[in-house]
Amino acid sequence: MADLSSQHVAVVKISNDSDINAVTVVSAYFKYNMPTHNFTVKLRTILERESRTIIGADVNGHSPLWHCDNTNDRGRQTVELIEDFNLAIVNRESEIRTYNREGMGSSNIDVTIATPQTANLVRDWSVMDVTDCDHNVLSFCVDLRTDRVPREVAHRYNTKRADWAKFITRLIDRRTEIDRSNIDTYARTLVGIIQGAAADSMPKTSTAGRRAGKQPWWTPELTTAKKALNRMRRMGLHRSDRPTYIQARNAYVALIRTAKLEAWRIFAGDINANKWGKAFSWAKNGSRSKKVPSTMVRPDGAMTETLDETAEILLGSFFPREGQRRVFDKSGPIDEYGGTVDFERVKSAIWRMRPGKAPGADGITAGILRKAWPILGEEIVHLFRMCITEANFPQSWKCAKLVVLPKQGKKDFTNPKSYRPISLLPTMAKALETLIIQDLVLETDLNSYSQQHGFMPGKSTITAR
Repeated sequence: MADLSSQHVAVVKISNDSDINAVTVVSAYFKYNMPTHNFTVKLRTILERESRTIIGADVNGHSPLWHCDNTNDRGRQTVELIEDFNLAIVNRESEIRTYNREGMGSSNIDVTIATPQTANLVRDWSVMDVTDCDHNVLSFCVDLRTDRVPREVAHRYNTKRADWAKFITRLIDRRTEIDRSNIDTYARTLVGIIQGAAADSMPKTSTAGRRAGKQPWWTPELTTAKKALNRMRRMGLHRSDRPTYIQARNAYVALIRTAKLEAWRIFAGDINANKWGKAFSWAKNGSRSKKVPSTMVRPDGAMTETLDETAEILLGSFFPREGQRRVFDKSGPIDEYGGTVDFERVKSAIWRMRPGKAPGADGITAGILRKAWPILGEEIVHLFRMCITEANFPQSWKCAKLVVLPKQGKKDFTNPKSYRPISLLPTMAKALETLIIQDLVLETDLNSYSQQHGFMPGKSTITAR
C-alpha cells in the first residue's frame, strides 16, 4: 500500500480470498534520532483508515506493558497511541529479549500490537534468536479462516448528528429484506435493517476510547493542515517533491505541539477560576480513568498470559459455572394465549425506556426504535406476538454486552474481585421482556403478596427486610 508506506513504515494488505477478511500488516521503525511523535502520527493515519490492522514496530521505547523493566518518554508516547485506539499488545513475556547487542545490553523494544478486530486472529507469538542481527525474530501466526467467528466491536450511533429523513428512507428501501422464515432470522434481519439504516444516516461513536483527531487539543486549523498533508501524499509529492512535503509535515507537527501547549495552558489556568474543576480532578485521579488490565491473577497465583485467559478469569469470577449442567425442558408453543400483543402495548413497552439509555452491542437505542416505529411498528408487533405465542425468545437477543467497572476503594486491580459487571441487553430484548413480565404479574397476581419484592414496582432487595 504505497499511499500509506514511507521510508520507515511499510504497509501491506494480506487476505486469503476476499477483501472482507483482509488484514493490514504494518512494519515500523521508530528511528532513534527522530521524534517518536513523527511515527505515532503516521500510525494514527493508518489506524484511522484500516480497522483490521496488525503492527510490528521497533519503537525504541520502554514500558512494562511489553515487559520492559522501566518506562521512558518514547514508551509513554507509544502507550498513548495504544490507549487511544484500544490496541491489544500481543507480546508475551519471554526469556529471550527482543533486542540484544554486545556492549549495549538487552531490552524489549520491539512491540506487536493489533486492533480489536484482529486481536483474536493472532496466536503463537514468540521470540527466536536465529539470526546474527541485534534484533531477534518475532514470530506469530495470523488466522485468516473465513469460518471463524468474527469478533464484534460494539458501537453506538451518534443520534445527535443523525439525518432522520435519510434514516426513514433507508428503512423503507430495505423493508423487503426482512426474513420471516423463523423467529431467529426474523429478529436478526429486522435488527440488521435498523442497523444498516442507522449506519447510512448517522455517524458511529466508538465506545473503545478516544480517537486521533478527537483529542481535547484538536483544532479546525489542524484538520485543515492534516487534509492538506494527506492530499500531498495522494498526489505523490512525498516522493516527487520531498523537500516541500517535509516542510509541510514539519509545519503540521509544529501546529500539533503548539495546540497541545495552548490546551495545557488553558487546562492548568482553569484552576484559578475553578479550583474544583478539571485540573483538580486530574491532580486527584490522574489523566486517565483506570482500565481493566490485560493480565490478572489466576486461582493458582500465576498471572494470565493472554487476553483470552484474562477474559476467562473475569467471566469465571462474575458467572461461576455450575458443577452439574442442568437440563431444561422447553415448553411451547402456548396452546391458548389469553393476553393480547397489540400495537399500543408494544409501543408502550418501547416508550417506557429512556431514548438515550445505553444500548446493547447492536447499538440500537430506544430513541432509534421510536424513529423507526412508523415504518417497522407492525413488523415489531408481529415478531413480539410470535415470540410470546410460540414461547421462543430470539437467540441473538440473549447476547449481552458486558461492561466491567472497577469497584470503589479497591487497589489491587489484578484481582477479578476488584470489578463488577454490567450486562447491557439489546433494547428490543428489554421491550419483549417487559411484555413477558406483565403477563407473569397478571397470571400469578404478584401484587397481592406483600412479601414479594422481585418484579414489583417500587420494591427491590433494599425493601426486602
